Amino acid sequence: MKFFIVFAALVAVAVAGPVRVDDSHLLAIIHAINSPHTDSATAALLQDQLDAILDSIKPVPVEVGPAIVDEYEPISVGPAIIDEYEPISVGPAVIDEYEPISVGPALIEGPIPDPAAVSGSPLVQVIVNVNTPPKPVEDISTGPALIDFDPAPIQPDPVIVVDHPELVPVQIPQPVLPVPAVPIPDNAN
Repeated sequence: MKFFIVFAALVAVAVAGPVRVDDSHLLAIIHAINSPHTDSATAALLQDQLDAILDSIKPVPVEVGPAIVDEYEPISVGPAIIDEYEPISVGPAVIDEYEPISVGPALIEGPIPDPAAVSGSPLVQVIVNVNTPPKPVEDISTGPALIDFDPAPIQPDPVIVVDHPELVPVQIPQPVLPVPAVPIPDNAN
């Protein structure tokens, strides 16, 4: 029995490979940690699991310095040089195979439904009301619009000129100061 357990453990170690974690797995752990329904002890365990997964994924360090190039290749800034010349055809397109275009009515293969056999309501329904008496058409004048305008005469009020303006003292109210925020202790989060 001990031999079987040791053999199974060796096989498990030999078959084991690096942990492959996809983004959906990480997002599920993060959502479970941030969920209000998750117990605090479970959230702490999930946080430890997330930290262990992120620590196991060794990111490749990014070099932020300039790129070092071993071989120097000059950059050509002139026009592109083409070795083989191919003339551009500007005339009409040449078609190898001629296929005639049918300009007649479309031919439908298969059984054609009988219009009399089709039942149901029509797509467009027109209702004509024949029994109503016609409404008289008003005579529309096409000349300029005539507006009855009787303006009252404008009476200008006298203008009062003041030599010195009257000064009114400015009253500034007491400013309302905002209440500073009190941070919550870390264990309450």
